[in-house]
Amino acid sequence: MESVSSGKSVSVNETRGEVAFNQLLKEYQDLPAEELVAIGVDVKSAVATVLGALPEIRRFSAELPKFAPHLNAAVLGPAVVDRLERAAFALNWAHGRYLAAGQPSNDLLAMVEKGVELRDQLLADASTLARRGLIEPTSLDQVQTATGYKNLAADLTVLASVLKDAWPRVEGKCAIQFEELELAGSLGERIIEAVGVREQGAPVVASASDMRARVFTDLVERYDDVRRSISYARWRQDDADSIAPSLYAGRRRRSGTDVAPPPATPATAQPAPVEPTVRKDTANGATRTAAVTGVPAETEPFVTEE
Repeated sequence: MESVSSGKSVSVNETRGEVAFNQLLKEYQDLPAEELVAIGVDVKSAVATVLGALPEIRRFSAELPKFAPHLNAAVLGPAVVDRLERAAFALNWAHGRYLAAGQPSNDLLAMVEKGVELRDQLLADASTLARRGLIEPTSLDQVQTATGYKNLAADLTVLASVLKDAWPRVEGKCAIQFEELELAGSLGERIIEAVGVREQGAPVVASASDMRARVFTDLVERYDDVRRSISYARWRQDDADSIAPSLYAGRRRRSGTDVAPPPATPATAQPAPVEPTVRKDTANGATRTAAVTGVPAETEPFVTEE
């Protein structure tokens, strides 16, 4: 499988993220649902952290024989770093798909913008006509002006109906044009129809959310593997964070207090790290580093923000 960064030509209609996502799709689909981690950080920031760290990680990988000559390329070689890069670009693309799936269409937004303006104008004119006794004041009680697409559609439908019924009495006595009433009725129907279509698309949103979680899990696990390997190689220097920063740096507890770092341990009292081992990637047979026992965990708990 060729790396996105390997120089392979990319179609003008495809982004690096889409290419990477499609290359890795089978691996993402094979991840067990029970192993997915909760997304407890800003996804865009996580992607930026990984991509920003890649130049230093690549440099470290190239100099790995000097830092830890007994570690082989399967632990932190070029293929491992390239795979991490593809995971980052794939997550960026999957996150974009997730956001797009949950957004209303441009047509709906345009209709809503026009509908709000028309509803407010018609309601102001209708209220004046009601005060002058030209329409029944209680006929406007169903106009709620509440937020929400469905409420807007209902308001437009009510106003169009009330004012059309009263048209023989109010024509020429207000600034309302009959075409505006027809537009209000039409917009009400079109908005409620668009909302219905959008709600039927809920499974699409759920699917995009599930896939984003899978890509996020893959990136986090691989980045953690890289950080653990660097921590092992730079155990005495204790500078792994300067090469591959934590995705959870700067997070705050729900109470609003800063997450306190663990108390420092004198270098002489530090346990010797255990060399990382290599495990088979169940998806495609590639090798990955296993968790390093004896090295402090590099991630904070995965907590879903409220």
